[in-house]
Amino acid sequence: MKKLLFVITLCSIGTAGATCNVPENIEGKDFIMAISASYSPTNPMAGNVYKMQYRGDKKYNYKVLNNGNDYSGQYQYKRIADNIGIISSEEMFGEKLAKYTLTLICDNENSGVYFYQQSDGVAGNRSNTSHYYLLN
Repeated sequence: MKKLLFVITLCSIGTAGATCNVPENIEGKDFIMAISASYSPTNPMAGNVYKMQYRGDKKYNYKVLNNGNDYSGQYQYKRIADNIGIISSEEMFGEKLAKYTLTLICDNENSGVYFYQQSDGVAGNRSNTSHYYLLN
């Protein structure tokens, strides 16, 4: 957690004058999430691309475009600065509950980077950095 806060702090300083905004809410929004391609035990999903859909009932679903697998869960979203938003998610991955956050930091109005931080679930605690693209 300290590592994630440190990264967020650095990014906040670096983008303090940012002219982009993350969405005020993500209800009804679709994203493409592209996971960095460097595989490691802390990044077992390396190279995957997801289409994520966040619904108004605080649930989401996504498809792994690489293999067609579908997943779903529930989320909470909070915009903590004009250019930073945090999606807190929970989903069942097999028989294990996975809990993770996606910290969005915009590069422009339609895309940016996100920091993935998993606290519980398959593969235990892990984190990575990837890119997001807002479709609507």
